Amino acid sequence: MLPIVGVILISGVSAVLYEARIANVQRAIAEKRLHDSRRLTESVLAELPVALDNGPTAARELADLKALEYLKEVAAEMNNDSQMALDVALGYMNLAEAHGNPAFGNTGDGTRALDEYDRAIHLLEKELASHPEREKIRYLLARSYINSGLLCLAGM
Repeated sequence: MLPIVGVILISGVSAVLYEARIANVQRAIAEKRLHDSRRLTESVLAELPVALDNGPTAARELADLKALEYLKEVAAEMNNDSQMALDVALGYMNLAEAHGNPAFGNTGDGTRALDEYDRAIHLLEKELASHPEREKIRYLLARSYINSGLLCLAGM
């Protein structure tokens, strides 16, 4: 009887320690996101007004720079989170369209746009390999291929 109680006690302690470790990891992620949000808020409140004083192009460049920094950070920390990967890929696609999609008003930076489409394509291909049944992934990947190809055809 005593060995069974010992096994149950050890199992219970092990389960609690495992859950505590998961909670600590999740707390660290939440704290990082809070820090990122604060940093972005400080940038909007402090840097954006100065950039706006220098004209809309400077403000747009600052916004794009901050968005790209954030996407790179999140991409590095995704840990097999499929929805996060789609969100990051969509973020790269939106930046690419703003930088060089000939179908929309853009900043004319086709090289940057191609790089951002490539980042989106890389993430989406990885997600499609893991989730071939997801139609949204196929749609976003096709859209990235098409827009990247149109950019190449436009000579950017």
